[in-house]
Amino acid sequence: MENPEVAQNEIETLNKETENPTKENEETSNESNTTKSEDKSENVNAETSENSNNEKTETNTEGVEVDPEKNNTETNIQENADGTTTAGVTAPIQPNVLTKEEKVNLRRIIAEDSKWNLATVKTLSEICVDSIVGNFNQKPILNSLSKKYKNIVLDKISTDTPLEITAHLIEDQNYWKRCALENFKNCDVSKHRNNWKLLYFELLAQKTIEEYVPRVDLPKNDDDNDSIISDEDAARIESIENLDKESQGSRLLLNVKNQESKDYTEEDQEEDVQVSAIENEKKFLSKLELMSDYVKCLKIEQLNITEGLELKKTDPLPDHTNVKDILSKLKNVEELSLYYGVKNCGLSFEWKYYGMTINDCINLHDALKNNNTLQSLTINSSQIDDNRMRLLCKVLLSNRVLNNLDLSHNSISEEGALALSKVLSKSTVNINYLSLFNNNINAKGANYLGKALCNNNKLKTLILGLNPITEEGGIDILKGIYNNQSLNYIDISSCQLKNTVIPVLCKLIKKNSPILQTIIINSNNLGISKVQKNLFLKDSDNIDIIPQSSEESTNMDVFGKALFEATSMNKYLTKFDLRSTDLSVEYTVAIDEIIKENHSLVGLKNF
Repeated sequence: MENPEVAQNEIETLNKETENPTKENEETSNESNTTKSEDKSENVNAETSENSNNEKTETNTEGVEVDPEKNNTETNIQENADGTTTAGVTAPIQPNVLTKEEKVNLRRIIAEDSKWNLATVKTLSEICVDSIVGNFNQKPILNSLSKKYKNIVLDKISTDTPLEITAHLIEDQNYWKRCALENFKNCDVSKHRNNWKLLYFELLAQKTIEEYVPRVDLPKNDDDNDSIISDEDAARIESIENLDKESQGSRLLLNVKNQESKDYTEEDQEEDVQVSAIENEKKFLSKLELMSDYVKCLKIEQLNITEGLELKKTDPLPDHTNVKDILSKLKNVEELSLYYGVKNCGLSFEWKYYGMTINDCINLHDALKNNNTLQSLTINSSQIDDNRMRLLCKVLLSNRVLNNLDLSHNSISEEGALALSKVLSKSTVNINYLSLFNNNINAKGANYLGKALCNNNKLKTLILGLNPITEEGGIDILKGIYNNQSLNYIDISSCQLKNTVIPVLCKLIKKNSPILQTIIINSNNLGISKVQKNLFLKDSDNIDIIPQSSEESTNMDVFGKALFEATSMNKYLTKFDLRSTDLSVEYTVAIDEIIKENHSLVGLKNF
């Protein structure tokens, strides 16, 4: 609050300036009528004292403040009719008395704090949460927190936090969902038991194995330190160095050779920095061991070959990543799919990358020998032949856990089928799904498998499609299925079958077994071929083909009629694929209608 005497002096000075109004005052008054006032006068606040009725009036007018403390020192200004002002009389405040330039000169500038903001001060709990998140790698605190703050911490933790900390500590599905979506594409959680943590670790294990390259340390010889410059180039350089006067070309040659030798030494230094093969393998296995508890289904789409081997043309092919080491660390794998080949080889394609070697087969044999968790094994397109099949069957004879075995797109033939028949004939083996699609199993191999089916009561699905078993092998397979009491699904499509198997097939269908529900036998010559249906003119030298009408072709299709009659006696067959079998369209459509009716009836019974 200002001193009253000072305020009185300021008022007197103001009165002197306003005794004789000038043109500037008139212009200012006119200007205030046409434009809005830039500055407004501040409100006059009055406070009432409890001890007296004296009023304290505070008036601010563009830098002039009047704040009397007592009534006897209060000063008032009154404007007369001629424009003059008289002290001691209360007058209305006129904010636009001063000119614009005077207003600018009287305006006060108040400095503000540049660091000040509207954000509220963080609570102590928020500060604690930020501290936990910031120091989570050094001191992970999670389980001791309440559910509310635990969720906040999990939402703020980075997905790059080392697995050594998060693997066994965090079970929250939302956190692992964030990790999976940030690191992998096409994350389908339904294929991983609807568990995001399993999805993340299974995809991470797959990526780790597919990118791992087994290495062998090369022995260091004294010759390794020799210069890469040939003897001729060395002699030439030495002769050039002995010359008193060197030409421009000789200087260029010396510079090129020196640069090459310099680059070579730098590469040698980089190779020395690389970790050894043993250290590389230790890091790989330790990372797999960390994921062991959360990898149930493992699908490996490529296995790299061992690098660092000096192979000759007569040497065997290099081995792939050791499956035995993988399963020794991932002890909870229940479903395993392997492919012995390299998909990401780019332009460096070589046949040595593909196919299971004997050592690979031995490693897999040793891995399955003491394994009691693996339930499904798939090895596709890996060139498994009879020798490798016999080695695998040797360990399968003592395995009681494996349920599914898929060996499609390999090279299994007669001897391999014999080994598999021994496995299927053993009562302790629990294989209920066997796929040998696209192999080389012939009629003799099918004979072995057919005999094994007579003694097997565990197998439910058998896929033999795209094998050259011919009609003899087809009859043996169908006889084995007739005597089997567990098969639900049979696939013998594209197996070079002929209409000689129709009587056995009709007998199997007429059995009306409630167990067998699906027969896939498409792409076989079960009916009368088109050549046999044609009539040829005997008198003509040229053979003219006379097309048959639909009625005539139907009457000639005795095999289609036999299958139709047999199917009409079966009430449990819900899928019967007869496409591309040379049967007449009429009987094929009629059989499909019976199958559809059976399917609807079975669906109602199950409902």
